[in-house]
Amino acid sequence: YKVTGVQTCALPISYRGALRHGRPFDVELEPARPNSQDARVRVLGRVDREAGRTRRVYGIIQDVSEPRRMHRELGRLVAVLESSPNHVCVTSRDGKILYANRAAREMLGATQERILGEPFTCFHPEWAAETILSVGRPVAAGVGAWTGDSALRGPDGREIPVSLTIVAHRDPAEIGRAHV
Repeated sequence: YKVTGVQTCALPISYRGALRHGRPFDVELEPARPNSQDARVRVLGRVDREAGRTRRVYGIIQDVSEPRRMHRELGRLVAVLESSPNHVCVTSRDGKILYANRAAREMLGATQERILGEPFTCFHPEWAAETILSVGRPVAAGVGAWTGDSALRGPDGREIPVSLTIVAHRDPAEIGRAHV
């Protein structure tokens, strides 16, 4: 790997500061990889001092390319969800709303703060919530998805007919259990 440009100054400056003043450092660099792939490394350094003098500087170098790439992809996904005209919500296994996109917030007449953590059932008429709980979620957990007629409760209490799709996804930490 070869570090180029302005970044070539960041690490030596941080290291000199650690030597002179005992300051820890945390620097991210973008080295050029031979295969032209994006790379990002994080250099963390700490200083051991004794009697006001630097005894040693030690640290680690972490390849943070993958977490940075995943963060960019997540940002793109959220941008797509936020711009979708379709109502999109993500709920926890116990039915609490974890995410609601712009279209969902507008349809429900609520802010993200108002929606997050609420049970999804409070935004559906009773009959629709019962169908989701007794049919939609169990079917989605078993076969991966369920689509059916449903309704939301608008901000004024009126029923808003919707076609609802529930998609289950698997949490890698909970092998074999579907999350709907």
